[in-house]
Amino acid sequence: MGRPIEEQAGYARQVRWWIAMRRRELLTWAGIPVNHPQQLFVRWHVTRMSDARKLAAAAPFVRRGILREITLRTASRA
Repeated sequence: MGRPIEEQAGYARQVRWWIAMRRRELLTWAGIPVNHPQQLFVRWHVTRMSDARKLAAAAPFVRRGILREITLRTASRA
């Protein structure tokens, strides 16, 4: 803890997990906001909040306590 996300143990595994979610068309993007570099936003492509929460909670870094999951509903252009 206290190190940048890319220096955390298991970072490659977390990235592979995000890639797998993208290939399954469940994740549309993940990124660090410029104005909030301590945060990471992930956009899930699901219809139910419960599905988004389950996906977020299943992330390797969330399970290990490196990231904390907070799921918010946002407006969609789709």
